Amino acid sequence: MTDVTLVACAKNEGPYLLEWIAYHRRLGFKEIVVYDNGSTDGSAKFLAGLAALGVITFRRQPDRPRRGPQFYAYTDAVRCCRTEWVMFLDLDEYLVLERASTLPELLRRFDDEVSQVGFNWRVFGSSGRKDPGEGLIIERFLSASSPQQAVNGHLKSVTRCDRIALVNVHAPFLSEGIAVHPDETPVQFGKLHGISQEIRPAAGRVHHYAVKSETEFLGKIARGRGTIAAGQPQKKRGNPAQLFKSLDLNDFHCPDLLAVAPAVRADMAELAARLEAAEASPLFRLSRALRQRWSGIGQRLRVPTARIALKPGEQLRPSSEAAGTIARVGRKKAL
Repeated sequence: MTDVTLVACAKNEGPYLLEWIAYHRRLGFKEIVVYDNGSTDGSAKFLAGLAALGVITFRRQPDRPRRGPQFYAYTDAVRCCRTEWVMFLDLDEYLVLERASTLPELLRRFDDEVSQVGFNWRVFGSSGRKDPGEGLIIERFLSASSPQQAVNGHLKSVTRCDRIALVNVHAPFLSEGIAVHPDETPVQFGKLHGISQEIRPAAGRVHHYAVKSETEFLGKIARGRGTIAAGQPQKKRGNPAQLFKSLDLNDFHCPDLLAVAPAVRADMAELAARLEAAEASPLFRLSRALRQRWSGIGQRLRVPTARIALKPGEQLRPSSEAAGTIARVGRKKAL
């Protein structure tokens, strides 16, 4: 059976959670796991409520030293994974499939040697919006970069859990097997792992709403980078105005997801109604409170590690050096 877990990290992303979850539930993920990175906007309570209903799995992942919270969350997600495949997405990223209605349907087409399928970005701009306005993300932002824009070389990947040697936000390092694009073309990485030399979005891609409106972009800057540890100077992105300009790409009208917006809205309404109805139950409120307070406590007590076969005494390397580490220890299956 081909089944997939979707994993994300959230920090003060309250306005976007329900849409993102409702959208991706339609793509056939068996489990959606959301790690909360110290939200103060009510996100944790909302996510814990969805977890109490069995809609998602919720875990807390506060900031920790040395590495960004995403590294710890994704490593924990792989360790706890109960499905054959796992995919990491941010909450401003939406997986789009062109040749399958669900991700498991697409993955069933690949041979066993395929350990990873990488989906190129398509970065969306602000569509000229200063303020958020009304509507879903997939309704408000319809202007995108050229498909072959260099930034779209970034991948987001779905990977076989038992072949992950080291987590990576864009493409986990593999212990064996090959990585392919969704059209079955082998992925050739450039100088930076996670960025493909070819951009092949026809069979599937990830719509990356990197800036949204100008106001929302400033909120993103304030949240900081999930890949950087708290207290590090790189946690806050430098020169927000320059970054906004580089990502505010509005070259093509791209209404690809408008057709699914009504169905996503209906699913959002159904989930919201379930939450509202459950609120009257003391058992639901207790379950939500327990999840909000204690979910994820186990992985916070464990020594952080990665699914990589290290030699005794060898230290975990930063992801930029991981390929060399894997070569030194031999391409063994993950423990």
